[in-house]
Amino acid sequence: MAQSSGQLRLSKEEARVFAQTLVNQSEPRAAREVALGLLRADPNDVSALFSLAAAERLLGRSTAARFAAKRAFSKPQSGQRNLQRRYLLLKVIFVMGNIPAPKFG
Repeated sequence: MAQSSGQLRLSKEEARVFAQTLVNQSEPRAAREVALGLLRADPNDVSALFSLAAAERLLGRSTAARFAAKRAFSKPQSGQRNLQRRYLLLKVIFVMGNIPAPKFG
């Protein structure tokens, strides 16, 4: 993380975490901007697409949320990235309220 002339610079991974944190803190406008910044640098950033989908949903833009989620799943992934992608999908689904959270125990 670097700071210069009143601007904060984050690594890609820090920005991904920041976008998800903003979603979790119900700050969808800021999360959307961070996700869009990541996508300008890499249009195939699956994590940014999922953060964008969650932010759009919180903003009441369900069509845009579905579009971002579909884009995320259209990206080829393998191994660990595929597991991460599936985990993020579950998080988005829970945020969107489409299915109840699983019960364990």
